[in-house]
Amino acid sequence: MTLFSRVPVLSAGLLLAGCVIIQPVSYDNRAAYSFFTYAASDRDFRLTIFGDPFPDAQAKLEQVVTAAFQRAHPSVRANFTPRPGPSERKPFRAVVAFNPPVTMLPNQLCASQAVSYPIVTGEKLRVMMAFCTDRAEADILASITPAPAIDSAELASGLTDMAVQLIPAFVLEKNER
Repeated sequence: MTLFSRVPVLSAGLLLAGCVIIQPVSYDNRAAYSFFTYAASDRDFRLTIFGDPFPDAQAKLEQVVTAAFQRAHPSVRANFTPRPGPSERKPFRAVVAFNPPVTMLPNQLCASQAVSYPIVTGEKLRVMMAFCTDRAEADILASITPAPAIDSAELASGLTDMAVQLIPAFVLEKNER
């Protein structure tokens, strides 16, 4: 069983827990991991964050999202940041949108400019992530119900799980080597 085939099992377990529902990536994103390691290893990697579900807490939201990506990809030794320096390798980036329109497609997310999608406390928090070049190389969508506080373990673990599934490190099975 490859890691990719375990994603639906993991997502089903999260569904039963009732907090975070992650819709699994519907395609094999091995190429995304190769692009990601090329773009992020030992350098700044851009994180673009859209939406403001936590009023007046944009700086804290950036910290939470950045920490989730750092936890998800420690072996790459990237500096995930909304404000990369000269070591950034363009056009690679990860985009995270909080409460995007239900009709938003991954390529639209990658092409988006700064937008805000507000939330009413207690409702479902929708999160969409995409690994982008000039298009979406991989994407993932999740719902967290009820909407967690910005400093909650549910938000931190949900974002980390999403970042892992967005760009998973694949382990080749014996028959794939």
